[in-house]
Amino acid sequence: MKKIFLVSLLSLATLTGWAQCGTSAAPTMPAAPAANLSGQALKDWLKQNWYDGKRTSLGYNTARDKMFGYADNNSNKIRCVYGGYEYNLSQCSGRPSVTTSSFNTEHTIPQSFFGQATPYVDDIHHLFPTVDDWNNVRSNYKFAEITDAQATKWMRGLSEQSATIPTANIDEYSEFRSNGTSSVFEPREDHKGNIARAIFYFFTVHPTAVSNGITSVVDNPATLYQWHLQDPVDATELQRNTRVAQAQGNYNPYIAYPELVARAWGFTPVASDTLVSFVQAAGSVVEGNAGTTSYTISVNLSPAAATPKTVAVQVTGGTADASDFTLATTSLTFAAGVTSQVVTVNVTGDATNEPDETIVLSLVNPSTGLSLGLTPTHTITITNDDGGSIGGIPTVPIDSVRNNRADGTPYMLGKSVRLYGTVYGVNINKNATNGKVFQFTLIDPTNGVAIYSTAANAALPSPYTVTQGDSLRVVGKVTIYRGLTEIVPDSMAIVATNRPIKTPLIVDILDETTESNLVRVENVHIVTPSQWTGTGSGFNVDVTNGTTTFQMRIDNDVDLYAQPAPTGTFHLIGIGGQFATTSAAPFAGGYQILPRWATDIIPVTGTKQNIKNAALKLYPNPAQKTATLFVDDVAWTNKTVEISISNTLGQVVKSQSGVVLTDKVTLSVAELPQGVYTVSVASATQVMQKQLVVTK
Repeated sequence: MKKIFLVSLLSLATLTGWAQCGTSAAPTMPAAPAANLSGQALKDWLKQNWYDGKRTSLGYNTARDKMFGYADNNSNKIRCVYGGYEYNLSQCSGRPSVTTSSFNTEHTIPQSFFGQATPYVDDIHHLFPTVDDWNNVRSNYKFAEITDAQATKWMRGLSEQSATIPTANIDEYSEFRSNGTSSVFEPREDHKGNIARAIFYFFTVHPTAVSNGITSVVDNPATLYQWHLQDPVDATELQRNTRVAQAQGNYNPYIAYPELVARAWGFTPVASDTLVSFVQAAGSVVEGNAGTTSYTISVNLSPAAATPKTVAVQVTGGTADASDFTLATTSLTFAAGVTSQVVTVNVTGDATNEPDETIVLSLVNPSTGLSLGLTPTHTITITNDDGGSIGGIPTVPIDSVRNNRADGTPYMLGKSVRLYGTVYGVNINKNATNGKVFQFTLIDPTNGVAIYSTAANAALPSPYTVTQGDSLRVVGKVTIYRGLTEIVPDSMAIVATNRPIKTPLIVDILDETTESNLVRVENVHIVTPSQWTGTGSGFNVDVTNGTTTFQMRIDNDVDLYAQPAPTGTFHLIGIGGQFATTSAAPFAGGYQILPRWATDIIPVTGTKQNIKNAALKLYPNPAQKTATLFVDDVAWTNKTVEISISNTLGQVVKSQSGVVLTDKVTLSVAELPQGVYTVSVASATQVMQKQLVVTK
């Protein structure tokens, strides 16, 4: 296959909700091995220190569901590793049942090789989601590089073609070759490294599982090492490694420390590159009560480089938000011969009693001749010095109270907690004469929750006027009503005002992940205008994007209540809610979106038929300077379209008309501010849209 490597950087949710989908907090990653270990001694050490006594065998069905619902679920989507086909699937769901093409679980080491036995069949580190058809094509055939002219089948998306070599997007195809006597399979380019590291892992921790060892899945292990080098570890694979560790207790060391592959398996390491690493994986700093505290961490090169080298520094995760710190160092330049530079983070002090917070820094985009070394990430813990549990009531992140049992009730139901967060929306339980009556949403960096108080709440010492952007300390008890987790407050205090409001998350499904969060659905219209009654305490209106129907709740305390129903197509922003179909557990369904005010309805002018967006591809995403767009649908080939980019307010910030879709289109985004945008591709009658994240 032609070696044209396209890096696809997915938009990742930060790993702040450790209790999602029934998983535990991420275990501590084991230490790196001693530098003098290699070969079988290193493999034995990795098995003893990275696997034995750490992994829990979940059973195949549970492991499969953890893979679909969590490990490989990004933004409520799963992706076939062999064809790239994406399917909408809520986090924490099990194996999907898809009408267009069912998904299956690919065992990179075929389960027939070890008789479907545990602990091999349920080791998620070698399990991946695949479309059933491509899973069947791969079967238990070996992996190999296939000369293009010898391929007998090419697979991409949900389509296949025989023999004919693709003329575009060739790296996004998997290949199969059968010559009558033997058959082999070559995965698409962006999964080759993942496969290699999964296989090296499997035969390190399960050395006796398959009688022929690694040669049962590849004739020449050097092929895997080449794939490992050509498709290096990226942010998505690092995230998956952590999520799998959350689910089953152990990490894949070859993802955490890619250079160990050569040492353990006897390959000649690539010696031309200098390695860049943080000097340690973690550190901490006391927050302070005022001003700023500078935290520094060194980044080293090994060995010294003969020419200048650069590497960028980015925040890639953690629970702290932008008000808690400033990243003072966003890039490092090492002059020739220089081996150490310092990254500085300025931590903002306050007197607020809150949980410890974390910042995850990553080294990214190393210059030519520079590779990421043993420690490409560094986690800073901002230690709270304003007290912990007060009066026996713990201070917890909101995600802790949103962690539910299988029946939809929170594990912390009935418990008293202390929360800190920012107010979103308006009071949707307003009482003109009693300021202690309210309902609004409180959101912190981990999740959101409803705050609910009635006239009977005599314990609340003072009234509160709901104001979006207020930062509150709330002490109260965890309750639930029709599936909506609520806090009934005993006390509240304003600790800051005019806090920033986050960008709404664009979603195409309402579920538990959207409850009490600020979300946005796009290109919808009202299904039945007569549902807009303007009566009662509020009313429900169904809206649809042509594929999914959403329930919009208009509360009588928002200005929209007294206005006429919107017409045509519009984008809709609001707080995710839930009013389950049952009044007692188990709670399910009833998810809603509640606009906060009239400006949450954003009319879309020049409306066209909105069609499925799966064919619209953007990479890299996030993008810094340029993004490449193409439409994976032959029906759009040679169509003349208008391509536009809109901000979160629905305002078009860039557009280009008269574009003929003969090939990929390069979009310049360097001049756009950092943020979330919507890219639209519109023909005379149809429009496709996809979210694009622009970073700086």
